Amino acid sequence: MILKTALKNIRKSIPLTLLTCLQMIAAMIVTAVMISSILLRYRYYAPLKKYYTSNGIYGMFIPYAIKDIEHGMNVYNWLDDDKLRAELDNPIDIVGVGKTYCELANGDPMESFAYTDNLIRCFQPDLSEGRWLSPADRVKTPECVISQNPYGWKVGDDIELEFFHHMGPVSYRFHVVGMLKDDVKIPGGMENNNNDINFMQFYRTFSYEIEEHPMVLMNLDTLKQLHDGPDILRAMTAGFIITYPDDVSQEQLRAECRKLASFCSPVSVQLSEIQPNNLRYLYRQVYDQLPIIIVLLVLTIVSCISSSAITTRSRLRDYAVFYVCGLRWKQCILINFMQSLLCGGISFLVSLLTLQLFQESDLLSKFKVVWSQFTVGGIAVIFAVYVLASLLMPLIIIGHNTPKEILSS
Repeated sequence: MILKTALKNIRKSIPLTLLTCLQMIAAMIVTAVMISSILLRYRYYAPLKKYYTSNGIYGMFIPYAIKDIEHGMNVYNWLDDDKLRAELDNPIDIVGVGKTYCELANGDPMESFAYTDNLIRCFQPDLSEGRWLSPADRVKTPECVISQNPYGWKVGDDIELEFFHHMGPVSYRFHVVGMLKDDVKIPGGMENNNNDINFMQFYRTFSYEIEEHPMVLMNLDTLKQLHDGPDILRAMTAGFIITYPDDVSQEQLRAECRKLASFCSPVSVQLSEIQPNNLRYLYRQVYDQLPIIIVLLVLTIVSCISSSAITTRSRLRDYAVFYVCGLRWKQCILINFMQSLLCGGISFLVSLLTLQLFQESDLLSKFKVVWSQFTVGGIAVIFAVYVLASLLMPLIIIGHNTPKEILSS
């Protein structure tokens, strides 16, 4: 009877119920999109979070970076733990990506990046097939991950790449272990820009349809094991993070930045200076969308309270009759509660279906939805707020009236 009466109440107040549901659906969708935007950004922050929150330096090297301009001494392996550690003051870890300069034997250009083992272990781009690169100590044959390409390369093939060398080009064979999805973000160094640096500048987006030439990703430590590795590495552009012990002084870090700048590092910034930029970037969507969510939520609460009040007032005489026939007064409140559950449940399902449409439709590709416990939880919070708010007026109205007063009025 409670369910049947709740459905009857909904049918008698369709315009008001529809308005409330639409506002609640809008609040749920905006909440899910906001949470998804944070999760999408956090996905690229999380792998390197332990580095960004450490004491250290974030920067880049240009090709043929030199240790001493006056004497022309090359820094051979600027991302090599042993070589670079010897130049710096007690660093803990060095993580980075280098842009290599290579091509095919026929002269076709290739875009390629090489990653340190620790970066390979903590980050994996989206792959359409195959697997991600292995650390250098686990492979015997140099591995690579490739993008879409006009050469018919696929997982399991061996490809030959030519690298620049002071004696001329030198070729090496790589085994293809994975293929990138198109329009994917990959670690790609960082821009020569000291203004508002954040973690996203450590990445770049690659799309074969736009670039029109393939991408190759490889292991930097594997390249170092090649007999001409030092000469190959010397011609690379690098983005790097260097971490230091917790007790390192700010003066020491400033001295390290000056030292790296003398090695031709145009960007050398302390991690403590860019961490606030990281957090601002992560939560920028929240700052932009939170006022919208608050307005929608307030409108939804007001609408659901108003609709509950109107529905309850219009049904008071019926509730009084139900009471005389044996229905308890609390059960009359349950009728309104059931009505709220039905409207909230419908809104919940419609919002989920709409968000899934956003996810799958090309027309709505700008709406990125990440399904997670946080996304569903955010929608559930809107649902819970609506149900609780919708109970407010029935409790007040029914709780302050007796069946006798209602029937005698």
